[in-house]
Amino acid sequence: MMITSGTENHLMNRTAAMVTTLLLLLVVFVPVTNSQQNGNTGTTCGCHGGQDSSTTVSVIGQPTSYIPGSTYSLSITVSSTTVSGDKGGFSMRSTAGAFSNPGLNAKLDSGKVTHSTISVRNWSVDWTAPVAGTGTVTISGTGNAANGNSANSGDAWNSYSIQIPEATSQNLAPTASNLQVTPAIPTVLTGLTLIYTYDDTEGDSESGTSIEWFRDGVSAPEVADSLTVSGSFLSRGETWSVTVTPSDGTNQGNPQNLGSIIISNAAPTADSAVIIPSSPSQSDNLSVQYTFDDADLDSESGTIISWHLDGVHIPELDNSSTVSRLYTRTGDLWTASVVPSDGLTLGPSSNVTVEIGSLNSAPSIDSLTLDPVSPISTVDLHLTYIYNDVDGDAISSVEIEWSIDGVHTPEHDDSMTINASHTSKGEIWTVRVRATDGIDESPWTDSSPRTIMNAPPELLSFSLGPEDATTSSQLEVEYTWSDPDQDPLGAVHVHWFLDGERIIDHEDLPTIASAHTSRGQDWQAEIVLEDSDGATSTNHAAPAPNHRSNILTIGNALPSVDLNLSSSAIGQPDALNPLELNLEMEDSDGDLVVASISWIRDGFRVSSLDNESLVPIQWLTVGQSWVVIVIADDGQGEVVEMVTPELVIGNLPPIASFSGDENALVDSITILDASDSIDSDGDIVAWFWTIGENTYAGKEMVYVFDSEPTSVNLTVLDSDGGQSSIERVVQATLGATIIDLSVTKGAESIQLEWGWSGEPTEFHVWRSSKMIQDRQDFASAVLIVTTNETTYLDPFQLAGDYYYTVTVDIAGVENQRIVSSNSDSLQLTTQDVILNQDETSNLVSALVVSWITISLLITGFSFIFPRRP
Repeated sequence: MMITSGTENHLMNRTAAMVTTLLLLLVVFVPVTNSQQNGNTGTTCGCHGGQDSSTTVSVIGQPTSYIPGSTYSLSITVSSTTVSGDKGGFSMRSTAGAFSNPGLNAKLDSGKVTHSTISVRNWSVDWTAPVAGTGTVTISGTGNAANGNSANSGDAWNSYSIQIPEATSQNLAPTASNLQVTPAIPTVLTGLTLIYTYDDTEGDSESGTSIEWFRDGVSAPEVADSLTVSGSFLSRGETWSVTVTPSDGTNQGNPQNLGSIIISNAAPTADSAVIIPSSPSQSDNLSVQYTFDDADLDSESGTIISWHLDGVHIPELDNSSTVSRLYTRTGDLWTASVVPSDGLTLGPSSNVTVEIGSLNSAPSIDSLTLDPVSPISTVDLHLTYIYNDVDGDAISSVEIEWSIDGVHTPEHDDSMTINASHTSKGEIWTVRVRATDGIDESPWTDSSPRTIMNAPPELLSFSLGPEDATTSSQLEVEYTWSDPDQDPLGAVHVHWFLDGERIIDHEDLPTIASAHTSRGQDWQAEIVLEDSDGATSTNHAAPAPNHRSNILTIGNALPSVDLNLSSSAIGQPDALNPLELNLEMEDSDGDLVVASISWIRDGFRVSSLDNESLVPIQWLTVGQSWVVIVIADDGQGEVVEMVTPELVIGNLPPIASFSGDENALVDSITILDASDSIDSDGDIVAWFWTIGENTYAGKEMVYVFDSEPTSVNLTVLDSDGGQSSIERVVQATLGATIIDLSVTKGAESIQLEWGWSGEPTEFHVWRSSKMIQDRQDFASAVLIVTTNETTYLDPFQLAGDYYYTVTVDIAGVENQRIVSSNSDSLQLTTQDVILNQDETSNLVSALVVSWITISLLITGFSFIFPRRP
């Protein structure tokens, strides 16, 4: 039946709403665990409430710094002080690297790790470090301590974060090998000793190696990291093993194991074996007694006792602790041998011997003394004692045992004297003595202890020096010493005597300054050495004779001479600066000192300079060797002669200089002149020019520069081998030229005219029968005139072509550069030359006629006016 009314619809809507609400409530109240059963890879456990500091998440196994690509085993543990039980969960993620090999109750989820069940609070997983260059990696996550109430309430979770830096270097782990435990059959008496070989390919020292011992498979922390296991930790039958994990302080190597070390039975001992009575007669039964001792606390079982008479085994007495007096007689030597047994192992034999004697009385040692009472390390120890035997028996043998600090020293046994070389300060010596009369032994008699006292230092040699002391000498004591106890010196006491009187002001001074001495005084010293323990080498009040030095008489002090031969020249002396002797003299005795000065040049004395302190430059030339000999005399019979080091007069190099380049013109002859080069202490003998790649010689150099910059180097040499150079870059200029050269034909000559806009100068007119195109053509041209004018008439010569070039002097240099404005040409025909010759011939004829006419007139007058006789 379908309900369609409005009321029915309303009821249906309410019903649907209630069903929905019920379903939501069911979802809310469905039982859930307080750690998600299938794990959680989120960054929090927010569904379990807020973060709780009572929960601690511990991660172990991570390295201090990771090695790229290495794998580390991590262990995660969750603990809580508020939530009991063993249920819980965790999550772990890393910013780099990869997780693998999750342990029981853990799983991998999208590169992260989480729990797979909630039944435990500890998990494990391997983490492989990322590639090199990744840097610091962060491993983080959460851990939840669950209470197991199947709800989210009551749990406590917390987060954790670990930063692991990348190792700065790829250190290789060391190795451990050849593990061995000694002895091969250990017992509680021997203990265990581990031996192994440590190796590191990089040579790193062993540091932090872990050694873990196991007893019956269980770790024994009480002997952790120890190479030995004391027998006190062992028990018979235990099985021990050991694991060695080598370390170089940075990385641990692979663990190495050695197992199945079984602790064997320890052999028992028979201690303090004696035969009772100790001095038996033939009427006494013999009984052997001993103390059975077993380190494993085993009971005695199967001990073997045997008896020997005068060294011969008596089998019928085996395992009997008593020998009846029926077997003994006076003079027998009976030996009991006891081999202890615990039923498992036989121990070492313990033997004891007695002699069957008469009713003999044992001797004694009386009045044992050890001298001296207060010995030092340089004095022998002497033993004396008195042997006493009431039976009047002679001494048969004596045993003497020496001990140092309570320890027996067998090497000194049976000695009556201990040489001082065997003693040392601070040792305590004792001696004990036992004697026998051939039958019985006396009891041991001990001496009183003797402590070796401090020995004083010993003065080996002592003197006062220097041997030839003067008023300029410092007096100094010299001594050698030794100390038998190797003690350092605590003090050195020195007493000084002047002319036999002790000088208190100088007490304990090791030296006397020269300022305190005078010529003719007698000085002497006494010395007393004191070691660090206060012992002195002699009596302070009355020193032994060897503690007083020789007597030193202060002699005349020679003058002190300080001289220096120098030149005011900078650097090496030269011939332009005089030599000067700086002389200072002193005499500590106050004597007047007279000096004699001799100058030696090239090995020969220059007497003209005797007693002079200055050598003028007139005496100096390059290469000379000079020394000065000074003899100082204080008038006391001895002189001091001083010679200065050799001083050689050096050569001053020449100074190169040249001129002419300042007016260099392109394509013109430039004269380079080195006359300005100088040598201040000699003559310049050679001049060498390097222009471009060419070399020339001579004081003057003629060169034609082009328009490019040209390097000019001048090197000059002087007569003593010195040289110097100068180098300049010459930039020739385009000098001015004349303008508008005009060459025209006149009536009798060729007329040249040109223009010039510069200062007055000289012009050079060149003529050639061929065109002058460059300066090379001047070789075939003729310089016909040098003039200050700007015109010139060149008389007709022969018919032909005439080429002219006019050059100009620029600052004294002829500018031979050819340009269109300073060159021109003209042609003379035969007719030009003939006309000029005809006119010349007519003139000559007229001159001849005139000469003849004048001659005739003169002749005629001579007839008219005859000579007077």
